[in-house]
Amino acid sequence: ETASRRSKRWQAYREGKPLPDDLSHEQTRVSRPDGALKTLMRKGVPHDLRPKVWIAASGAASKKLRAPRAYYKRLRSLPVEKAVRDQVDIDLIRTFPENSRYNTEVGREILRRVLLAYARHNPGTGYCQGMNYVGAFLWLVLRDEEMVFWVMVCLLDDICQPGVHAPDIRGTISEYRVLHGLLATREPRLQRHFEKTETDLVMIASKWLLCFFTESLPPESAARVLDAVFSEGFKVWFRVCLAMLKLNESELLKCDSLPDTMQLLQNSF
Repeated sequence: ETASRRSKRWQAYREGKPLPDDLSHEQTRVSRPDGALKTLMRKGVPHDLRPKVWIAASGAASKKLRAPRAYYKRLRSLPVEKAVRDQVDIDLIRTFPENSRYNTEVGREILRRVLLAYARHNPGTGYCQGMNYVGAFLWLVLRDEEMVFWVMVCLLDDICQPGVHAPDIRGTISEYRVLHGLLATREPRLQRHFEKTETDLVMIASKWLLCFFTESLPPESAARVLDAVFSEGFKVWFRVCLAMLKLNESELLKCDSLPDTMQLLQNSF
């Protein structure tokens, strides 16, 4: 569907019904939104509407209202471990180095503040590599530092499964086990091939989850994934993984080793 046609569909919908401030997965699961909005979200949100829709769909607007006054500002004033600061500073340089909108002193400093604020907000998780890509991508879309923080909180704390960004990434390991289980049911031939070649996807494609595809897919494709994730929840991640593997099934079946599979997946998107 073209961007022009997508914008017209959203315009027609908004003329009949204004977008609510809370479109979060938890809220809509209770209120049972109309099918038209769900279909629109799946087909993608227009660029000009994406900030408003993501803030509403993630639950960020509501979470900010429920938080203590000036919560983000207060977090920024709190101390953080030197090891966390050092790792964040290292990763800032690695994040989207070819993106001129982010790769500036101002852009890096904004991301630094957001990542350190999240580490203070969730000290049990702290900072994990991959968050830098998530935060930078949210900034490129939202262009509002504090809302980047709140959308990131909703994505990592509420939508994402527990422990995904824990220091030992135990949640990530667990979700990839689930993914292999789904492959055994949906694409058994491919799963048997992975078992034969001793290919564990968490070893070669963990960034699909740690970065929520923001580092693996073209920008618009990654944004479309997040459109659906914010609307329908974490299950979308499994759907996208299965679709990506199915798309490359014939080539994956030709790979004789884990390194071959890794190279194929890295070069496919």
